Amino acid sequence: CGMLLIWMIQYLTFFPGGGMGDTINILNDPIGISLQHPIVYNLLFTYAFRFFHLFLDSTMALGCVTFIQMILCSIILSFVGYYLERATSSKYPAIILFLIYALVPIIGNSAMALVKDTPFSLMLLLLMINAYHLTQSSDKKYRYTYFLLFVVVSILRNNGIYIACATTFVLFFLEKNKKLWMVGSIMAIILSLTPSILVSSILQKEQLFQEKIAIPLQQIASVVKYDGNYDSEKEEIEAWMPIEQLKVSYLPTNCDSIKWGPYLNRDYLQDHKMEFIQTWFHLLPKNFTLYVKAWMAQTGGYWAPNTFQPTQSRFLGLEGPEFLNTEFKTKTFTSHDFVMFYLKTTVFFGCGTCLWIVIFLGLFAYYKKQYQKLIMLVPVLALILTLLISAPVSNLFRYTYIYLYFIPFWLLFVCFKKENTTSKKKRLHVDKK
Repeated sequence: CGMLLIWMIQYLTFFPGGGMGDTINILNDPIGISLQHPIVYNLLFTYAFRFFHLFLDSTMALGCVTFIQMILCSIILSFVGYYLERATSSKYPAIILFLIYALVPIIGNSAMALVKDTPFSLMLLLLMINAYHLTQSSDKKYRYTYFLLFVVVSILRNNGIYIACATTFVLFFLEKNKKLWMVGSIMAIILSLTPSILVSSILQKEQLFQEKIAIPLQQIASVVKYDGNYDSEKEEIEAWMPIEQLKVSYLPTNCDSIKWGPYLNRDYLQDHKMEFIQTWFHLLPKNFTLYVKAWMAQTGGYWAPNTFQPTQSRFLGLEGPEFLNTEFKTKTFTSHDFVMFYLKTTVFFGCGTCLWIVIFLGLFAYYKKQYQKLIMLVPVLALILTLLISAPVSNLFRYTYIYLYFIPFWLLFVCFKKENTTSKKKRLHVDKK
């Protein structure tokens, strides 16, 4: 309750919450846009809004959806604090964590952001805690909750299933009953893939190929832009985008100008996946340096130490041109001073800086011989790996909202919790005998 009350100041300052173009697109066509955004999130968000819209205008209905999300966020983060108190046998780490979650403006801002990254990151945090708990207990209920969270994480964002699978693969080597673990994993994967399969079946279309090849698109575009060696592949490139338009559209840190631009032949690209992949491989040895530079420009925001970029990651109201001609209007129930305060303070460390903070704290846990805690780093590193492979934009912090919730928890968890090695020593003693 206390956390939610503090967040209310920000909520009333930027009522009815924070949104962007994706928010409007999902509300307008939750099924059609499911080739880009996960269907489960689209339906939950859209029908919650439509329910409240039966009784209220658009702005108030959206405000109700935002408030429900904030309540759920506060419940989950309160549980995380409760877990920390139980794990450390001390109330002080939990109090510190509560103050961080409640008072750091960007965390409250993420709670009122109507983007899928918020629920995804919170569920991912619960998955990480559950994964660690599996190394501490053989109770079957933790297996059931883990696989439930596996499915939820997988259906909330397109890269979720890869993160969940990577974590499950590592846990496989720590699990005693490997057969049961494999059965549970297969069932979870099937359940996770079912929504996207159903959407493809209903719409008679596959998920957009362009969403999976942001970095290869950027690399080929950089070869064209900087006059690399592509003469023998020119005809194939022209088939999906005119060469001159590709040169103009290429931005080193953002693929959206290509994949959502008016000149990309999406139908051709969708129907000729193998030809695109073959072209990419043919260009690789001839333009290796350009490929590497394009990759570094497109992904550098997620691994190079940097500052926070607020674009599409800090939501001070309804942002973007998509909201201009809608019924949604931002209302301020507080003062201009509060608006300016949040404008200045709704920041965090940059994505790349956060990655190195997590790695440093991981090394600290290793130094402290808290080896089992390192399992909690697997989902974070898997998330970053998916971004290094297919990030559509460099340095979008909302893709890594997990840092907001995980870094404070991880810091306190590592510093206050001592690894229980008594049972391990006893087992070693028995083995020696």
